[in-house]
Amino acid sequence: MVLRLTLPIALVLILVGVGFYAWSRPQDEDDWSRLPSRLSCQLQSGPKPPPIITVASVAVTHPRDDVLALMVRFSGPLPPPPTGSAATGFVGFQLTYSVATNGKTFVELGPQDGTDDLAIRSVAAGNTAEANLRADRDTHARRTAADTVEIYLELTRLKVDRQLIAPELTVASQFNTPSIVTVRYATQVCR
Repeated sequence: MVLRLTLPIALVLILVGVGFYAWSRPQDEDDWSRLPSRLSCQLQSGPKPPPIITVASVAVTHPRDDVLALMVRFSGPLPPPPTGSAATGFVGFQLTYSVATNGKTFVELGPQDGTDDLAIRSVAAGNTAEANLRADRDTHARRTAADTVEIYLELTRLKVDRQLIAPELTVASQFNTPSIVTVRYATQVCR
């Protein structure tokens, strides 16, 4: 008789304890379910960039564990990559991308000598040799179509803490001539 009464009471207490634990424990900090599927872009003040370097849309995905992917589409076919090098200076349209989460920039991407690939620089590494990252499966960026740049970033490799990801993309653009003339266009901020 005592066992018949004790067993249901113990079962109810266990269920209440498990329910309370599930309700009160902290939620997983790297909850990708809140990741937006698109970013909305706005121009800051300054000369309006031509359509070939104006961002039309930014799609956001999470293809693999700790990897943030941004597909940046432009209003028209992108111009050819700038000529020259980082050491001597680039000639042509130069686009520089900065990616932030929760308002803190963690990576910068820019032209790479003679290729459609983008050079990737970790902001967390500062001005050390480790700041310039070699591309790999989960961290790379390049032009994949006439009007599209794809950016894949492994957040752990870039020292981004496990947290809710709120991506922001900033695109700075300019046109460099072989002489000293440079035209800087309004920055495009996508949130």
